[in-house]
Amino acid sequence: MKLKIEPLGEKDFDMLIRWASGPKELLMWAGPNLKYPLTHEQLKKYLEPSSSKDPRMYAYTAVVDGNTVGMAELGAVERTNGSGTLCRMYVDENSRGKGIAGEMIRHILKLGFDKLKLRRIDLRVYSQNTSAIKCYEKCGFVREACLREAAKFEDEYWDVLVYSILLEEWEKIKT
Repeated sequence: MKLKIEPLGEKDFDMLIRWASGPKELLMWAGPNLKYPLTHEQLKKYLEPSSSKDPRMYAYTAVVDGNTVGMAELGAVERTNGSGTLCRMYVDENSRGKGIAGEMIRHILKLGFDKLKLRRIDLRVYSQNTSAIKCYEKCGFVREACLREAAKFEDEYWDVLVYSILLEEWEKIKT
């Protein structure tokens, strides 16, 4: 499997819309800022911060054999504080379990720590997303907190876990 990481663009919008098969699925991987049904207009607005002189957001796709199979974002980039957030992490159902998420995460960490010179990258994940949690921990993220019942979907409240990795931790594990 030859995996390529490419900047996310309008060419990927139809795929992202297909991945957002329902409001719960969209919330699970995109968080509360994108609304179901997902549209090209929402996605254009979402990508706007990535085109500024000093972007606060970098979004990428994972491509295997010409097919987009995943996405990941380094968002909330704060150069003054040296921090950013890994978010909107997704791997297509048929491509899971092949190491794609780990490769995308390593790409984001290299970008954040090695290129942008950040000191800290964090993430938030819903506690029921156990496969994502295992992947984040395998990539070096450390759990910091549980925000109890911090998110709501319909009549359910979800716990949100906060993870982070610091530059010093990245330096010890990067390859």
